[in-house]
Amino acid sequence: LQKPYKVVIAQDTISMLNATRKEFIENNADYLIMAAAVSDYRVKNYSNTKISKEQAGENLTIELVKNPDILKTMCKEKSQSQKAIGFCLSGENAVENAKKKIKDKGCDIIIANEVKTALGTNKSEVWIIDDSLNVKKIEKTSKINIARAILEILYD
Repeated sequence: LQKPYKVVIAQDTISMLNATRKEFIENNADYLIMAAAVSDYRVKNYSNTKISKEQAGENLTIELVKNPDILKTMCKEKSQSQKAIGFCLSGENAVENAKKKIKDKGCDIIIANEVKTALGTNKSEVWIIDDSLNVKKIEKTSKINIARAILEILYD
């Protein structure tokens, strides 16, 4: 079945960063919507094979290194005409956290929501915050309606 959009599969954060750079920056896409985040950390010395008890000894220590922030990287590399939209899921204080995040990452719009209303349900409420820190609340509705509201803001 032919999809009306392109699918790019990435196996890890680095390959996702490279694929995002190619599709958004190099192909000069108009919008980047980062609706999900990858892990903040990855294993430093990844092994393609099983680590045996003999190799590991009594204790096995796994060292983690920070993954690149894909949204922040794309915001630094994008052109003035391109728009980057991120999401901020918070336990509480969603709007305040999102305002900090939009400035830190440099994105054009950030969608804030809270765990208590976002996970495990088909409905949510969100706050749409632009880079001037204007806030628009979308009252609890279906996630499809929220997606439509976000796209309407992009095309206003």
